[in-house]
Amino acid sequence: MKSMNRIICFLTIIVLISCKSNTTIAQQNESDSISKPPVEKPKFYEVNAPQVDPNTIIFKGIITGKTTQQDVCGKKNLNTIEIKVTNVVASGAGLSSTLTIGNHIFLVHIDKIAKRIKKMTNNSTIQFIAKEKLCQDMSTTSYELIEMK
Repeated sequence: MKSMNRIICFLTIIVLISCKSNTTIAQQNESDSISKPPVEKPKFYEVNAPQVDPNTIIFKGIITGKTTQQDVCGKKNLNTIEIKVTNVVASGAGLSSTLTIGNHIFLVHIDKIAKRIKKMTNNSTIQFIAKEKLCQDMSTTSYELIEMK
């Protein structure tokens, strides 16, 4: 009986070893026949976009009018220009109203920029950097010109 148990045990071990070697060979054949597509690195298109401060927007526009006094947010501002937006380049976080192509807006500017604006002609396309400010009624916004290129 002991010899019979040894023979059965020996045969079981041989069968198990032979099955294992067959499965590893089959797995190698499967991996050879199935070719995996190459892994592509993710493309981040927004990496090259300019970094914009909060409540700031960069856009291109056409100067449609230069005014000396304009009522913006219930106050008379001495230095304002009227702009027609032609392209929005980038905008920062926290804007309460976004500009779209074709919008007409009034930009309030400081005296340093006023001299440059007087030299420019109407219908000239320029890139503007403006900061959005909420009016006191909190329902309308105004834009202050920071820089133009």
